[in-house]
Amino acid sequence: MYEKKEDGNKILQNIEVLKDLSKRVKTGSLQMLTSSREVIKEGNNLDNITKEITCGIEEASSGANQISVAVEKVNDLSRENKDSAIVLNSEVGKFIIA
Repeated sequence: MYEKKEDGNKILQNIEVLKDLSKRVKTGSLQMLTSSREVIKEGNNLDNITKEITCGIEEASSGANQISVAVEKVNDLSRENKDSAIVLNSEVGKFIIA
């Protein structure tokens, strides 16, 4: 009878150990779930920031292209003005001042 009581106590002790382990696993799982949700949230934030940066880079690239086109037009106009100034100077040279 004493052995049965001792075995019963061991079983109860083991059950308590299992209950404690189950509580720890449950707590750890809840912490992992909370952390996972936070990681997902931060991942989404990172995705949004990356999209904004990409959009900004595309806008900057487009702006640089527009500036390049504008500079080319200014260069063309400068060449035309230079050519016109040369022609005008040549024509003015034909006049005789008395």
